[in-house]
Amino acid sequence: MGVTWLLATCCFALGCSQQFIMGIPSDIAASLGVSVAAVGQLMTAFSLASAVGTPILLAGTSHKLTPRSQMLLGLGLMVLGLIAFSFISNYVTLLAARVVMGVGNGTFTSTAMAIAATSAKPGHQASALSNVSLGFSAAMVLGMPIARTVAPFIGWHALYGILSAVAVLIAFAIFKLVPNSGREMLTAEKPPTLKERFSPLANRTIVFALVVMVLINLGFSSFYTYVTPFLENTFGTADHTVSMVLLISSLMSIVGIKGSGWLADHTGCKRTATAALCVQILSLSVLGAYHEVGIVVWVAMCVWVTSDWSFNPSQNLMLTRLAENNASLVLGLSGSALQLGSALGSAAGGIFIETAPVGFLPFLSVIAIFIALMIELFFVFRGMKPSIYSSQA
Repeated sequence: MGVTWLLATCCFALGCSQQFIMGIPSDIAASLGVSVAAVGQLMTAFSLASAVGTPILLAGTSHKLTPRSQMLLGLGLMVLGLIAFSFISNYVTLLAARVVMGVGNGTFTSTAMAIAATSAKPGHQASALSNVSLGFSAAMVLGMPIARTVAPFIGWHALYGILSAVAVLIAFAIFKLVPNSGREMLTAEKPPTLKERFSPLANRTIVFALVVMVLINLGFSSFYTYVTPFLENTFGTADHTVSMVLLISSLMSIVGIKGSGWLADHTGCKRTATAALCVQILSLSVLGAYHEVGIVVWVAMCVWVTSDWSFNPSQNLMLTRLAENNASLVLGLSGSALQLGSALGSAAGGIFIETAPVGFLPFLSVIAIFIALMIELFFVFRGMKPSIYSSQA
């Protein structure tokens, strides 16, 4: 349990490194002398590097490093990037730092999940994974409000300085407390090669399901990366109002995660995933159409976040059932698909707000999610046996 919560704490710190940027994009833009859209591209660099670099680094080090060493390698890369954000105000340098951080974050997260599952007692593996994931959920809930509250007093450089110090302390704790197990794996069982990691892509239905994951996170990231300027456009720049909307709506991610599990168990993955997509389209349409009405934006934000976080658990469950014995590999691909979608979404959202009013940004997400719904209905569901998405599976 101690190891699990240590990993969850680290995931919270790493998650905050992503959320801080989205909470104070205007402050960072002014400091660097660039536009808010350019700050959004820091998110693009992070996500794209994570999607592409993580499987390559994991495949290249699996036969040389134990899981703990891989995790510390990823954490070390994150620390380097965080230190850069603590002192440097050059945009190009920070863009490179985000690439390093993206690879480090993906490597750490993938390995931490594996260690959490293997170190947990039999029958408690799912709980261990859930607890580690809770770190990222907590970062989503608290990261942006913390940044908006603290940055005006100490500056955004200091915020990242604190994160880098926390990451160093956690790295030391991991080195001391996490067993360096897995050395026997280096010689006993050959780890999957890069080609083997992508082997589930031979299944056409899996490919379509992963495309849906890309589109869903494209829709999420294109709006959420720039959600602060969107809310400031609605409520003004009053920190307490925007921070409260971010906090309350982010809390709904927990409702989405927990509720989707119950719904999938009782109604099946197909109905849960379809309902989540439809509610996303409806709530985002309301956000775009009524972006000047504060109470409507507040309610629609809560509904949207709940429905967005309701989708992934059902989709991942269907992916694992499709992959059968390659479940761990397909979940790795799912993570890369999410990061790729995040990269594309941050880029697309940045282009949008440079050419159109930020209040209409949710409509960009509506387009992506509508396409995802069509692919899900006509290509994913039709390619699966009913037992795969049944609640009885």
